[in-house]
Amino acid sequence: MNVELSSHDLFYVHFDERRCSATLGFTDQAGDEAVEFFLVFTEVRNVTVRGWAAPGRKGVQLRRTDDGIMMSVEAEGSALSFRAADMSVQRARSFQAWPQEG
Repeated sequence: MNVELSSHDLFYVHFDERRCSATLGFTDQAGDEAVEFFLVFTEVRNVTVRGWAAPGRKGVQLRRTDDGIMMSVEAEGSALSFRAADMSVQRARSFQAWPQEG
């Protein structure tokens, strides 16, 4: 499994040290239709954070490895990476949104 999520805005990152988990929230919008989903990673380890830019488009890669999942996020001036035993979709929803200008 190799997943590219760079076309979605990463707007939420939460690490729970009690449960050794991480939750990442993504959103995307086309016209007045939007989608939002949260990925929960369990048994998180080898966390590296270098700087952090505002929410938005970042280079996001998920890759299945022999020992679980490798997650990496990169943007100019910032990076986040970690390994996890497993991943699940915690919540997903689609909704009507105000059309973006641009």
